[in-house]
Parts: sequence; C-alpha cells; structure tokens
Amino acid sequence: MTGILRHISWLIGIMLFITISCNDNEKVQPADGEGTEGEVEFLLTSSPGTYSTTDPGTLAERTVSELDVLVVKDDIFQYRRQAIQSVTSFRTTLVIDEGLTLYFIANQRTLLENSTELVEGKSWENDIRPSLILQDPTGLINAQLLPMWGIKSNVTIEKDIINQIGNINMLRAVASVDVYNTEETDVFTLQEAYLYFVPDKGYLAPSAILYDTDKEDVLAPESPSDMQNYATGLRANKVENQAIAHQLYLYENDAPASSRRYSRLVVGGSYNGGETTYYPVDFLDDVDLYKILQITRNYKYQVVIGHVYSPGYPDPDTASEASDSRMDLDVIDWNMEYENELVFDGPHYISLQRKQVYLYKPAGSYSTLTMTTNIDPAELVMEFGSDKNGPMSQDGQYHIRNDRFDVEMLFDQNGKVEGLRFTALQEYNTTDIQSNLDILVISSNRMKLEIKIEQINESPTQWIDGGNIPVDVGEE
Repeated sequence: MTGILRHISWLIGIMLFITISCNDNEKVQPADGEGTEGEVEFLLTSSPGTYSTTDPGTLAERTVSELDVLVVKDDIFQYRRQAIQSVTSFRTTLVIDEGLTLYFIANQRTLLENSTELVEGKSWENDIRPSLILQDPTGLINAQLLPMWGIKSNVTIEKDIINQIGNINMLRAVASVDVYNTEETDVFTLQEAYLYFVPDKGYLAPSAILYDTDKEDVLAPESPSDMQNYATGLRANKVENQAIAHQLYLYENDAPASSRRYSRLVVGGSYNGGETTYYPVDFLDDVDLYKILQITRNYKYQVVIGHVYSPGYPDPDTASEASDSRMDLDVIDWNMEYENELVFDGPHYISLQRKQVYLYKPAGSYSTLTMTTNIDPAELVMEFGSDKNGPMSQDGQYHIRNDRFDVEMLFDQNGKVEGLRFTALQEYNTTDIQSNLDILVISSNRMKLEIKIEQINESPTQWIDGGNIPVDVGEE
C-alpha cells in the first residue's frame, strides 16, 4: 500500500512541475519537436558560497528563497524555468536536449520577470547577461537575502528518467565587509562605519571567462565598463561588542591606479573618550601594502582595527578623501579557493600555506610551511592528534616532539609567527607504514586546525624537478 501511495504522490509531483512549466510565460520550442520534457533534480551546497570552513555566514548570506533556471545553448538563450524546492533538493522540468549550459539565479525572480532582454534566441553574453545588472548599492546595506548564482555546463536532459544534475555551488553576487575593533576601548571606541565610492551597479550572472568551474570561483571583478561610483557614504551604525553588526555588502569593482575613487571604508569612533571623529580605510593587500585590492564577489573582507594613534578627521566626507588613516589595521580577504588552508573566528585567524607536509625517508629530513596569524602566540596550543608515535614532549612552549616527528613554531624578528618546521626523527619505517603518518593539531579557543604529516619512502636524490609529490624544493 505504501508503494502505491508513493507512486501516486510521484505522479502528482510530475503533474505539478509540468503545470508550473507550462505557466512560465516563455514559449519553448522542444528540441525533438514532440513537446517532450524531462524531470530534473539538483542539489545546492548546504551553505552557498561560504567564505571558509568555519564560517557559515549570516542567514541572509546562505538562504535561497527563490530559484530560477536559465537555459542557454551555444550562447543562445532558450528559456527560463522556476525550480520548486522539496525537502532535500530542487526540481523542475526541462526540454529534452544536450550541450546545455544552465544558469541558476537565486533570490532575483522579480528582476528576471521584469527583464525586457530575457527573450528566446538572444545572445547570452551580448544581450542577456549584460541585462542582469543590479543597480541599488543602498539596498545592499539592508539586504534581507543576497543575490546568488551557479552554473552547470554541458548538460544533457534525457527522456523517461529523473535527470540528476548534482551539487550546484551557489556563489554570492556581492562581497561582504566585516569591521572589528581590537584596540582597548578606553583608547578607541568603534561607533559607526561608512562605505564610500561604491559601484552603483554590478553583474548578477557570471562571465564564463572569469569563472573557474574547477574551483567554483570568480577569478576577477567583472563590473560593467561604464560603472559609475556612488560617492555618498553608505552608513551602518549598529555596533555590538566593538564590531559592526550591520552587514556591509559591495558590488565588485576594480581599483584605479591613479585615483582615490575606489571603494573605501570610513570608520567613526571616539579617541580617548573624545567626540566622534573619522578614519579612512583602504582595502589594501595584506602582503603588498601599496596595492589596492580589487573587490571581488563572494570574498569576505575583514577589517581589524589595531592601534589608534590620534583623533581622526572631523567628518566622514573629509576622511573619505584623506590619505593618512591614523590607525594600524589588517585587511584580510577570504576566498573560497583557500578554504582548506585557513580558519577564522570573528577577527582572529590562522592561515597556512597548505595543510599537508611531506618529509623524505632519512632521519633528520625536514620541511617548513608558511603560517600567519593575528592571535597571540601564547594562546596557540600545539599537540599531536594521537599518541601512536609515543608520548608528546615539549622543548619550550612552541616546540613539541614525539618518537618520530619534531615540530617547531618559527618567528620573525618582530616576534610574529611566520611558519612551522617539521623534522623526521627516525628513518622511514618499512614494517609499520602507519607510523610514518601523524597529525599536528593547532588550537586556540574555538579554533582548531589540523595538518597531516607524512614521511615518504623516497630520498631527495630520487626526485628531479620536484617529482609528483609536493615536497618543499631544496630541503632534506
């Protein structure tokens, strides 16, 4: 009886999707001329476009309320379909065809329905995509749900089956900005923030040229060439625990080399208990401090205020044009490409060159990994993942070892963490292969990062031009 009910339910579902498809207001010419369509099911990643493995984002940054599928073939737009959400997936029906590119647009149905360019037979790249432009930077300050998109290429829709497209990674069409104050509040109290010179429009859908399907990542900003800057500051004045609680979002934009008309942040606060003054903040590369970052969709830009030297400028407009920030700060740009090499908790982060290290088979072989963090080293705890290689012992606070591996935290001349050095204490073990593996765990409060250590049965002289195992070149 249960099987019959399930079958009836499934037939009702198919009828519902066909009804919805027929009411979609687009005239569709089936590929085989018979009006045949196939049932399509696809999943979205559980946390669309998260910036790192430890930060799921706000509810507005991960919620998909409406989802539309735009069907394109050979750069020609075919039709649009609404997708219906079930318990675990989304479903719709599409015309039987092959070689399709599917664009998934989330939370933007009104824009799609009002588009005058969304017409069958038009060029996707020249007509449709340029029409999908968001043009309200002020609305981003109060965004309830963020626009997102995903893409799936070379899709075939077949008859008489449920076409399962697989996981669709939805990326946000905007960048996010967080502001934290770590200065002592009796020196500086954060009160508000402004965004200046914000683009007043940005593309909703991706350009295939700038979209890396392997990494599910946008490679560079793609704002329209005729983009204008929104010169009036967009204000957010909700502060909780010395952090801007109101979400700040930006459209993508390049950074002009010869003008200050790139996106800038202005923070307002009280210095030494005085009246509110204002400080300009540039989105500067954390390595090349003279390089203005290109604001790219789905990146998170974390601005962490450190030491504040003096009162700021008298008003936000003056600060937006000023060159001296009068404070120390870090700007960290998080990107999904590096999600496996970093963790962060609020303003605190640990970033690694990679999360796996290889050592050659001789005892004494070593390798180093670059590591950066804004956490006090005294608050970092290093330990091995298990005691399978013997008990852990310490040689000072930042140096641990067991019977097989030695790990030392490295510091630069200013006392900042700059890396980790791993050393093999024994020859490669050919009788107990598992003893050649271990895990280093680095933790601080709620943050935990694991690094896989592996000793390989090879000598340095056996690898020419790096071989095919990523051992640090030149190390023994």
